[in-house]
Amino acid sequence: MMPAMDLRRWMRLGAVACALALTGADSGRCGESLGAPAVEAALVRLGSGDAHEQQKALLQLEALRDASTADEVRARIESRDAGVRAYAVRALAAIEGMGAVPVILERLAGDRDPWVRRAALTALEPWAKTDFRIAETMVSALNDRSPEVRMVAADVVSRLSDAEAARGALEARRRRERHRDVRRVLDALLDEAPGRP
Repeated sequence: MMPAMDLRRWMRLGAVACALALTGADSGRCGESLGAPAVEAALVRLGSGDAHEQQKALLQLEALRDASTADEVRARIESRDAGVRAYAVRALAAIEGMGAVPVILERLAGDRDPWVRRAALTALEPWAKTDFRIAETMVSALNDRSPEVRMVAADVVSRLSDAEAARGALEARRRRERHRDVRRVLDALLDEAPGRP
């Protein structure tokens, strides 16, 4: 289980991915591509043996979205470090788009660490509205053994394009849920959801 501090760190690092990608820009304008120098610097950092440095490099590569880095990022999906695997899932989704879906689905179904499964859920969310198989997988994640994954799954499911089906899935999970925090998330989402009775 990931401590609350790590979740806050995860969220902060995600918010600063663009800033990391733009570090060292001559003009300092947000959104300006740094091209090859930034990619090379991130790949050097990714090659280090330090998991924290690899995570920062993956965040930078996620923001840069350079297709030439896909193989290096994909190699980190099998890392021994759960944080590196989680950041690699996010980066691969940003770099390859729909091409990364099979690998991300595999991580969601088979990774032993909830951090990685949560990252997989959020990485898949952009395609849930267009691919029925992804939406089904997200609904299935409501039954994950980890309460943290169930909370993320509930949040993602609440935004599916079929609001009625999403509400039905959330209500069904709420009836079976025993974990207090997950019940609170489900209650909040059901109170906000369209079609509320």
